[in-house]
Amino acid sequence: MGGALTILAALRVPEMDAGACFYGIPPLDVAELQKIKISLICHFATKDDWCTPDKINELEAALKQSKTPCRKHRSNSTATTRNTPS
Repeated sequence: MGGALTILAALRVPEMDAGACFYGIPPLDVAELQKIKISLICHFATKDDWCTPDKINELEAALKQSKTPCRKHRSNSTATTRNTPS
């Protein structure tokens, strides 16, 4: 949920300068995602059954079209694996 909230805030909070998205994409139309103008860093797991690789690819394509500065990281894990304390 945190990642989805970050993306929604990037769209709707004009005071926001940058965002860090961790495992979440809100159900938005690509046209909405293209409106993001702030810098983002996005972290996703490649073995996630909710934020699937296809959904991540759609997000990346929309952000590229909007010229949003964005760094993306994909770990070869599940989201729950990444949340496990070491």
